[in-house]
Amino acid sequence: MKKNRVFIRIILILIVITLAGAGVYIFQETRYAKVIEVKDGIVTGLQEEVVALQNIPKKSVIVFNKDSHEGKEITEDDLMTLLIEESIVPTNAVTKKDDVIGKRLKIKSSQYQYITNDLIYLDTDIPDDLREKEYTYLVVPEKLYSGDTVDVRIKFPSGQDYIVLSKKLVTDLDRQYNENNELTKETVWINQEEDETVRMGSAIVDAYLNKATLYMIEYVEPYVQEAATVTYPKNFPVLDMISSNPNLLDIAEKELENREKLEQSITDMYKDTKIDFTTPNIVIPEDEIIQETQILNEETTTEENAFD
Repeated sequence: MKKNRVFIRIILILIVITLAGAGVYIFQETRYAKVIEVKDGIVTGLQEEVVALQNIPKKSVIVFNKDSHEGKEITEDDLMTLLIEESIVPTNAVTKKDDVIGKRLKIKSSQYQYITNDLIYLDTDIPDDLREKEYTYLVVPEKLYSGDTVDVRIKFPSGQDYIVLSKKLVTDLDRQYNENNELTKETVWINQEEDETVRMGSAIVDAYLNKATLYMIEYVEPYVQEAATVTYPKNFPVLDMISSNPNLLDIAEKELENREKLEQSITDMYKDTKIDFTTPNIVIPEDEIIQETQILNEETTTEENAFD
């Protein structure tokens, strides 16, 4: 009898194990089928994306196959051709190697960088009066880098704002920091012709005499955007002053540099405060307030007594 009960229990246990195993198997199969279905959906989606990408218009452009430095004469070994989506290719991008070989770079260039007509030149393309000018007192955008394109503008205290130099390439940029990692000096270099140098000299002295600000503003898409129109007219009385006193320009540049350093140091000093520098902040010591209040009270009392 006991043997029969043991046997029945063993049979029941085997049945339970078999049913459990079957359940697990069915669950796994169902889950696997769902995964396969999802995976099939993803694969189908990717195939559709590939087909869509194949239908997007492409354009061949010439790029550098390695980093290159300014002034380097470009050879065929420096170049490679890439097939790029046409909608993102700059309008002045070079599409033929023959249009690049033998020319020189204006600035440092990176591997896979588009080659545009703005980046290259022939020796015969350079005007005789082109010079590289260094500036240490222009207000520079925080995100500006060497190779960016900018306008140089002048803003007077009255709010008048003029473009002095239009669409200039920043050939180099240097930022210096102190031991606290605070910016102490920014130097930018740009190339300019004689007429631009004269106009810039006028603007520098104008800024010095009228407490104006000279600053740079960056182009968003320099390869697509046209150059802005120069709106700052040469100040001929200022130019006459420079002509009669050549040291005036040096004085103005030095003064603007000192002014820029002062403003930067003030900004650094109070950058963690909530002081609003757009309006004057006048702080009167408490003892002076008490003294003024006492004087007013005495004057009021005297006037009341006189009236009585």
